[in-house]
Amino acid sequence: MSEVEALYARILSLVKPRELYLSCNGVLQHDISQLKHSIKDVLAAYAKVEEVRDAVSQLEQGKPPSGRSDKKVKKKPKSVKKISEKEASSSSESSSSNSSDESEDDQKQVGENKTKGAEKVVENDESELKLAHKCLKQIMMVKVENKAIVSESRKLWIKVTKFKKGCSQETEEMKDKFTSLLAQVTQWQDGIFALDQLDKVQKTLGEMDGVVVRQATQVGEMAAQAAGLPWEACNRYAVHRLPADKKVKREPSDPDGWSPTEDESKSLKPFMLATEQSGCFMRVVMKYLGCVNLRPLKMHLTVADNGGDVYLIDRPYKCGGALCCPLEMRLNGMNGDYDEPTRIGRVREDFSPYLGRCCSSCCLATTYTDIERALPDGKYEKRYSLRTNLACCGRVNNCCAPSCCRNDAVYDILDPDGAVVANLQVSFGGGDCLRSCCRAGGGFTNYVLQFPRDSTPQDRVLLLAVLFHLDYAVFEKK
Repeated sequence: MSEVEALYARILSLVKPRELYLSCNGVLQHDISQLKHSIKDVLAAYAKVEEVRDAVSQLEQGKPPSGRSDKKVKKKPKSVKKISEKEASSSSESSSSNSSDESEDDQKQVGENKTKGAEKVVENDESELKLAHKCLKQIMMVKVENKAIVSESRKLWIKVTKFKKGCSQETEEMKDKFTSLLAQVTQWQDGIFALDQLDKVQKTLGEMDGVVVRQATQVGEMAAQAAGLPWEACNRYAVHRLPADKKVKREPSDPDGWSPTEDESKSLKPFMLATEQSGCFMRVVMKYLGCVNLRPLKMHLTVADNGGDVYLIDRPYKCGGALCCPLEMRLNGMNGDYDEPTRIGRVREDFSPYLGRCCSSCCLATTYTDIERALPDGKYEKRYSLRTNLACCGRVNNCCAPSCCRNDAVYDILDPDGAVVANLQVSFGGGDCLRSCCRAGGGFTNYVLQFPRDSTPQDRVLLLAVLFHLDYAVFEKK
């Protein structure tokens, strides 16, 4: 691993997205500090080498060194002087007492002693010179090692300063890669979570006998309506599981059916939420023009405990079946953001045959809505049909319902053969009369839907979509 790669490894070991740049500066400052200490050590070693080299050169030239060895060298001549003085005194005494021959022998002995003293001085000088050379050699070895350290530090510093811009760019690119990778992993997790939630919702729908849907009260919308302002808020709904001991009415006066009060419907725990997504300006304009019930929108169906979409309802702008442009809602299953939504089906106004449906709508206040499953070839297959009679002409009498006069309105769900297989109940939600009247006056409704026994989870989600279709097409314009 090269020096630059080692530097990268040290920086990346401290990687924190918000502190990456500061960490890089900290590593560089540490390297600069080490470089300064190395330079100081080299200068000190160089000074010692120069001092020893000067001492060695002086010893080689026979001059007294100017360093620490001067004192040791100067001590030797003093000893030589003492020896010569003693020998001189002894020679003078011997010359006065002995003969001339003996004086000659003494002089020879003194000469030998002087020669031995000089040899000792030379030997001492040579030993000091060897010691100085040895010290110089050791110091030179240390100096070479310091040179290597300084060279490596200098090369590393030059590379870092030279490629500082490139390193920063590579660091930013690496951070961008980490960010994109994290976003992709999060997206995968969301997709897996959405698939898991979709399976759970379908399993839960398959185990239910029906649902209770309560539209949230919009206080601001009610205040705007009271003031005569063309304001319309986004609709919000809570989807609850129908209690096992409750049943949907087959007719408004059915004693076995359940008419939930306001408090009872609010006490239920929701398992799904439905939220409208539409433009504020578009809602205000269409409210002012009196066609707010035709507005285009998207309806997000989410799990109550989590925020991910499991179903998405798309409602394009349509003028209505009477103008040969039937109202329609398309239902898609959400498989996560990384994949295309799955087409489940659609709910669509049934105006075929056109004249017969127009007469039924105008004269009998009865409309029909088809519930169709999507096929792989892009076509649709009719599964059920919702028959909505708003007056007294029909199987049941829904005149003045839902209201305090008639608490519930009951609509029929038909199979392709026209037989009644389930019912949809719209309840007034009694209990607190004033609050219920305010909700009914504002068009905020409560629904109780029964699922057909042979329906699949996809069919049941489509039946939930036809409930929203009915709320926008009929009760939104009240």
